[in-house]
Amino acid sequence: MLSTMLQPVVLLLLLFPSCSTSQDPYHNYGNLASNTRRDISQSDLFSPSPAGYIQNEDGTLIKCTAGYYCNADTSDASQMIQCGGADVFCPAGSPRPTLVDTGYYSVGGADANTRTAENICEPGSLCISGVKILCPAGSYGLKFGETLSSCDGLCEAGYQCTAGSTSSKQIPCGDPNVYCSVGTHTPVSVQAGYYSTGGTEVTRTGESITEIGHYSERGIKRKCPAGRYGGVEGLSMTACEGECSRGYCE
Repeated sequence: MLSTMLQPVVLLLLLFPSCSTSQDPYHNYGNLASNTRRDISQSDLFSPSPAGYIQNEDGTLIKCTAGYYCNADTSDASQMIQCGGADVFCPAGSPRPTLVDTGYYSVGGADANTRTAENICEPGSLCISGVKILCPAGSYGLKFGETLSSCDGLCEAGYQCTAGSTSSKQIPCGDPNVYCSVGTHTPVSVQAGYYSTGGTEVTRTGESITEIGHYSERGIKRKCPAGRYGGVEGLSMTACEGECSRGYCE
């Protein structure tokens, strides 16, 4: 009876001799797992760096330098790319250039190709494509973020506005010998035989020809002196046209 029961066991041992109890399948698996871990560790050292970073030989990551951007898998500073024109900027760690906002201008960096940040356009200036420009002479700008070439408008009559002005009445025109019409950046001298008009003595806005019986000197109109006469327009001398005949001029 016992011999009959042992026969299947003997048969299994004959058919599968590799299933010996002297072997340790878990030990072999442990070696395999250890080798796999070493392979993964070595491959991680050379894995691609993310965009915006540089991967050193030891696997550490550092941000791409401000003014430049880095594509993925950048492994050396020489592979950094200049940000571009003045219409873009690149802070440290940039994966790509950032477009300058409307009404802003780019700043920082060594030149227009390596800008690192942006600033809003200040009063007295306008910003187009990342470049700041002073408001033209004869105009003025009051607000931040200006983009119009005319800024807020023209300088008021009687005043002069230099480039970058923040007031429509930046500088009074000057003495009576000059005048300033709308949008003036340089006062205009009054012509000989004319006098300045409008505003005050320092904010004249135009000129007129001197009337008969008067003369004009340095933009100021005066009556011809007693004993002298002026029969034509545009006189500019104190003597006017000449002396009166006896009994004709006071």
